[in-house]
Amino acid sequence: MIKQLSWGIPVLAGLMTVVAGGIAAQTTSCNTVLTPGSYTSVNVPAGATCTVSGPGTVDVAGNVTVGRTGRWRSHPMPNLSLTAL
Repeated sequence: MIKQLSWGIPVLAGLMTVVAGGIAAQTTSCNTVLTPGSYTSVNVPAGATCTVSGPGTVDVAGNVTVGRTGRWRSHPMPNLSLTAL
């Protein structure tokens, strides 16, 4: 019985890593420039400045979070679409 279950532990650990990595990959961290594109959500870390560049459209389907003393800048204003889920 122990031999039968021993292969399952590394496989389960690998699956958990893949799932956790997939969840973390949905949030884009921006501390310089955010180029046109589609994003699930965007995070500006504390003290960082995220400048939305153009031309083009930036679509954020989820949240935009800005850490303490962080800045979200868009100049000149590109097409920006924020959609609440």
